[in-house]
Amino acid sequence: MEVIKSFYIKNFSFFETWMIWATVLVLFLVIVVILFIFKKEQEDFKRFTTFNRYGLIWKWKYDREQIASLWCYCPDCGSRLICDDEHSRSGVLGEKSAFFICNACGENEKGKVAGGDRNHVLRIVKHEIYKLIKSNQYKEELI
Repeated sequence: MEVIKSFYIKNFSFFETWMIWATVLVLFLVIVVILFIFKKEQEDFKRFTTFNRYGLIWKWKYDREQIASLWCYCPDCGSRLICDDEHSRSGVLGEKSAFFICNACGENEKGKVAGGDRNHVLRIVKHEIYKLIKSNQYKEELI
């Protein structure tokens, strides 16, 4: 409190008790505004809920900071795709694939991701999303 009092006496040649409370209030408000801006900037990534990978549209929500309800949608009609990962059980890595099919577009294959089953694909896509968020490249993906 003495620092505030000496500041006012040195700069304004007078001091009153209410000036301490006014200074404390102003400092408190400045801190609250800075924290609000910082918090808003931290959660800005939560607007990033859609992107295009493997020729498919991927959509998700956030549960706190974690990706939830991640799935892919048809790039033509926007319908939720069905995954056929029957061939992902092959013993040869190059032959493992998950196929994504749109029933609304006549059961046409809309995408194929090599390397594993649907769980493998979801892990890969989540990893890509987190990588974009961490590097702030997600801002380029926002529509």
